[in-house]
Amino acid sequence: HELAAAVKEDAAAWDVIVATLFTTVEAVNAVAACHPATLPAYFIQDYEPNFKRLNKAQKQRALESYTLYPHMLAMAKTSWLRQTVFKHHGTKVRAVRGTLDLGKFEAARRRRPRRTPSKTIVAAMVRPATPRRNPAGTLRVLEGLRIARPSVDVRTFGSTPDALDELLEAEDLLNTTKARHRAAHLGPLDQDGIAKLFARSDVFLDLSLFQAFGRAGLEAMATGCVVVVPKNSGAEDYASDGANAVLVDATDEAGAIRALAALADDAQRRAALAARGLETVKLYALRPASKTTLEVLCAGLAGLPDRNDSMHRSCSENAFLDFTD
Repeated sequence: HELAAAVKEDAAAWDVIVATLFTTVEAVNAVAACHPATLPAYFIQDYEPNFKRLNKAQKQRALESYTLYPHMLAMAKTSWLRQTVFKHHGTKVRAVRGTLDLGKFEAARRRRPRRTPSKTIVAAMVRPATPRRNPAGTLRVLEGLRIARPSVDVRTFGSTPDALDELLEAEDLLNTTKARHRAAHLGPLDQDGIAKLFARSDVFLDLSLFQAFGRAGLEAMATGCVVVVPKNSGAEDYASDGANAVLVDATDEAGAIRALAALADDAQRRAALAARGLETVKLYALRPASKTTLEVLCAGLAGLPDRNDSMHRSCSENAFLDFTD
């Protein structure tokens, strides 16, 4: 209610008001109800009912967010997410493309050090605070890869040393194994640090149990890194197995180890996958990807009956909007 009250007056001049989290869906629609010429939209970024940390009331609110306002324009950036919402709620979700600010990642790629074919560096995120990222499974796969290919160099990031220690203790690993994981862990990294790590790495592993988009994989692609990402996830919108990436079953740890070992053995294959990955990321640059969102919003605005008698211009009459590439 406080959010709706804070923006209600200003919203008279807005064409669209967008919720980006289930907790703001009600506020967005409360504002839009006061301004019939303003389109309420919901940019669905993840399937939030799956979040483990929600309490019972929050989970119910997340479940209801997809059907509470049938007139609301729903949009999402991956087929997996759109299909998941439709399957569980019957809500049609419009397709938009995810965006990636390529600047830092392209700059890191240009500074990418010359790689040694016989030495493969594998990077992975280990974040115990987010169970769906499968931190324990990721560590087990990396340890299995170390055993299968001792020459592989592993680097992890994404959590504090204390959080990593708690995870290692819970896994009841040998002291020598714990020491290896601690030595390979770089802690939390900002975007610059992640870009530098990816640029120094040959392979990035994302073993998430479910992934609505998988932006980190796309970021890794932009630095020339080969990505190994989960099947049946949002990453499949940009990752094609054997074409520009390797897709694995996140629950099949032995299979993931074999896939990583095969990449470590074949520098030529890695180079081919990385080259095609660089072509893929161009589609997700800010301008071409944002164009898809603009088109969906304008189509939604065209369907509002109150737009004809309002002060708002149509998209085609608005000189600030440019649909050209």
